[in-house]
Amino acid sequence: MEATSVLNQIKQQRRLSEQVTKVVLDALMDIYYPGLSSDDIRFAEIGSYGRGTNNDPEPDIDVMYLEIPNNHQRGFFNWIGKGTFEISQNSYGITALSQVQEYDPKLAQAITETIKQIEHHFDCKERAQFNFVRSWVVFPGVIFNISAPISGYGQLGFDINLYHEKEYFGVEHSKRFIQYLERVRLGKGEETAAKLILDIRQVKQVAKDYARDPETGKINKSKKIWGIIIEALFTYSYPPPSRNELSAGISNIDLASFPSVLPNTDYTFPIQVIDEHLPLKDILDAGWKTGLLHERNWETLVNAIESLR
Repeated sequence: MEATSVLNQIKQQRRLSEQVTKVVLDALMDIYYPGLSSDDIRFAEIGSYGRGTNNDPEPDIDVMYLEIPNNHQRGFFNWIGKGTFEISQNSYGITALSQVQEYDPKLAQAITETIKQIEHHFDCKERAQFNFVRSWVVFPGVIFNISAPISGYGQLGFDINLYHEKEYFGVEHSKRFIQYLERVRLGKGEETAAKLILDIRQVKQVAKDYARDPETGKINKSKKIWGIIIEALFTYSYPPPSRNELSAGISNIDLASFPSVLPNTDYTFPIQVIDEHLPLKDILDAGWKTGLLHERNWETLVNAIESLR
């Protein structure tokens, strides 16, 4: 794929993700942010789609909104320390809107209003559908998923993350990634910027293939590498590290040198990485401390990076 085509594809995806974040925000404003303007609210598309590093045939758009209220006295549900499995006994989450209404009426209202706004904005009346609500004990918030046919893009899924806390790694990471890619494009040229994206996509795909069970075809979660790890490795310094630099730096590390997992981790990076010029080992240590990296998936990462050589 030519450099111009890659970068144009990313622009197109980013336009859609920006539309979605604003449409969903319109749905959430009166429910969770009454009296505030959009300038007062921190939100972003936190998935790989908006950054252009996705390689799924049917990608979803992953958006997050911070500082969702959780005050019971004001009628809000506090999702901190709660998981939907304990509520529904279903690993898929809560799949009936009536059950969502029972536990969190504000959330049920947000889901209904989001579907309404998406159908109106993207002209897909009565074709958007609610799929599930999901949360985990370590996740201070809740996610709801809807899907809808979007003209020019096909059937897309939307993960809407409602987060109680003021900060989330992915919100800042996405903004930094977009700025970093533009810096590479302006400073090193379109070919280098496109190569960065294609390298990330390739490593992510190889990592998926390596983690896939040959009998079932499903991803072995213990071998899975989160895409955020791969993005961090390619953008922690400027200009982007070469294939050989990454491969040599990773393959020579002794597993025994990595730290233990921190207690009560929520499996997100504890530090921002992009363009921070941290030592590679510090970035990998951060992944180990939060459980994103461990002995079972380390081989997956090493093999995926080696695929670039």
